[in-house]
Amino acid sequence: MSKTPEPKKATALEVLNAAEYSLVATQWKGVPALIKVRNLSEVQLLACGNFSLINLGELVEGPFSWRKWVEYAEQNYKILKAALVSPSYEEVYAMAGQGPSVKDAEARFREVDALILTLPRGPGRQALEKERDSLRCMYDLIFPDDFIAPIVCYVTGIGRTDIKKVTREMLHTAAILAERGHDNPADHIDGIFSAFNRNDINRRGWQVLEEEREKNKRKVTHVR
Repeated sequence: MSKTPEPKKATALEVLNAAEYSLVATQWKGVPALIKVRNLSEVQLLACGNFSLINLGELVEGPFSWRKWVEYAEQNYKILKAALVSPSYEEVYAMAGQGPSVKDAEARFREVDALILTLPRGPGRQALEKERDSLRCMYDLIFPDDFIAPIVCYVTGIGRTDIKKVTREMLHTAAILAERGHDNPADHIDGIFSAFNRNDINRRGWQVLEEEREKNKRKVTHVR
């Protein structure tokens, strides 16, 4: 009777490869796609910019702003550029950025951007800045949301941590306790958090504490 061959052991390089890369199920305008991404370390995430995974309503408060939307999109695109492996960011953009409408939008963007530099601040310049930002979304920031969201969610660990459960009230309370205890806000919020999340909590916690104090100062001044 022949012996069942023992399963082949993974080499060290294969183990490292499995830790470095993952396959993420995403979509492109409703069509399913499996994308190979790099698992970014905390340092690699920090290199993508000074961004926060804690939503305190900055993007949704007030009327729609092209500037806010572009800033939000730019952050996600930095993460995509760092994470996409197969296909690469450049390959996806080359596929999506085809057609005369994209080229026309880019040409108009360059024209408006150059014109803005020649104008003083005022309503005319503000109108052109809005047009410039909207054009940016027509030729540069063109990946669909159903493609971006699953990748950013996976790479930043949103689905594997409790970071989206953190609220402004929690941050404020944690910062007060941290100030009294001479430690950090993250030491006073329970949950599953990565090192990146804890740094995020600490930074936003101190920010919220300062904002609340400024609000209280204005209230006292107003009462007087």
